[in-house]
Amino acid sequence: MLIQLVNEVAGINNPVLKGNSNLRPETIRTLESVLIWNVTAATQVNLNAFKYSMKNIIRAAPDPSNPGVSLFQNIGSQDGHGLEVEVVYAPSRNLRLSGNYSYQNSKDKSTDKDAGYAPQNHLVGRVD
Repeated sequence: MLIQLVNEVAGINNPVLKGNSNLRPETIRTLESVLIWNVTAATQVNLNAFKYSMKNIIRAAPDPSNPGVSLFQNIGSQDGHGLEVEVVYAPSRNLRLSGNYSYQNSKDKSTDKDAGYAPQNHLVGRVD
C-alpha cells in the first residue's frame, strides 16, 4: 500500500519519470586481487586487479503504456575488468612522491560498447 502511494505521488510530482514498484535490486559480483610490496622502507608498490559483472541495472526507459514518459526498469547488464599500479616513495618525513596508473575496460552487454562513467586509462602523479 505504501509503495503504491509513493509511486502515485511520484507520478503526480514528476511527469517525466515514473516510479516502478516492480524494480529489483541491482546485483554485482566482483573478484579482486591485491598485492602490496614494500620494496624498501621508503618505497611501496601496490598492484590491484579486478573483474566484475553487474545485472538488473536500473535505467530510465520509455514507458510503453504511457508515451512521452520514462519509467525506471531493470534493464541491461555490464561486465568489466581492470588493474591499477601505484608506487609510493617517501625518502623523508617531509617528502612523499606517489603515482598511479589505472586501466578499466567495461562493456554494456546489450550494446557491446563501452559502458562509460569511468575513464579507460587514468594516470596521476602527486607530491606531498
